[in-house]
Amino acid sequence: MILVTGYRGFIGSYLCPHLRERGYEVVGDREAMPDFDIRDPVLVAALVRYAKPEAVFHLAAQSSVPRSWTEPELTFEVNVLGTVHLLEQVRAQVPEARVVLACSSAEYGGHHDPMSEEHPLKPISPYGASKAAMDLLGYTYFKSYGLDIVRARIFGTIGPGKRGDMVSDFAQRIVSGERPIRVGNLDTFRDLTDVRDTVRALAILMEKGQPGEAYNVCQGSSCRVGAVLDEMIALSGGKVDVAVAPELLRPADEALIVGDNRKIRGLGWEPQIPLKKTLQDVLEWWGEVQRRGPRAGSASQAGARTSGTMPTPLAAAA
Repeated sequence: MILVTGYRGFIGSYLCPHLRERGYEVVGDREAMPDFDIRDPVLVAALVRYAKPEAVFHLAAQSSVPRSWTEPELTFEVNVLGTVHLLEQVRAQVPEARVVLACSSAEYGGHHDPMSEEHPLKPISPYGASKAAMDLLGYTYFKSYGLDIVRARIFGTIGPGKRGDMVSDFAQRIVSGERPIRVGNLDTFRDLTDVRDTVRALAILMEKGQPGEAYNVCQGSSCRVGAVLDEMIALSGGKVDVAVAPELLRPADEALIVGDNRKIRGLGWEPQIPLKKTLQDVLEWWGEVQRRGPRAGSASQAGARTSGTMPTPLAAAA
């Protein structure tokens, strides 16, 4: 049995079907316990006792960077204390289980070279700091208690079904007819990977990752955010004016995020889906949401959402 926390989130909604296609039996946290909350140690203990997993993917997180600035305490409660609750129960109940922690490129901060797993952790947002703490907790439990933990440092993950990131916001505004399109900083560079490639990487880390190690999950190249918007406008077939909205600018923003993915490539993974294909799929998904109304974008559909749109803070990390 594989346990997935945060299975209703964006990455989780793709990961669970992918694992089942590979022949694994999978249970999600709120599938087993509808009122599950990673902040409650009693519920975490009950969940692990129910699943008795051979492997755990820990995706449950407050995964919105903007929200972390306004709610840093909540961000640390979910991302750090929640991880402690889970690792303590793995240690007590299923100490042989493989645990894949969904960490983040936000731990690194921005840098002008491709960041390897040896790059110093210098987060510049409360979200990034919480993920760095979670990452280090994973290493601590590996070294101190011998738990079988692999840390996946996930870079920008995009795809149909996601809400609340720059690609989904661009697509939503393009298909909704908003003119001009309001944007934040277009001069940053991001390393973007299709979610369908990301979940393949996570499955490979469960199967082949070395205990205690961290692995970047990334494309290995970066693109300018403004160029992403230009491509999406071109794919939509229209001509759209753009206006910078001050409220969309972050207090601090990494100028360049690009990862070195040679370590995970050594396990046999490589990204397969081109950025243009992903952007087209995102536009088509939002077009379907626009045609069918808000329910077409609900968590029960093919896509999921980031924590910024959830009524509770327990969505998938990214």
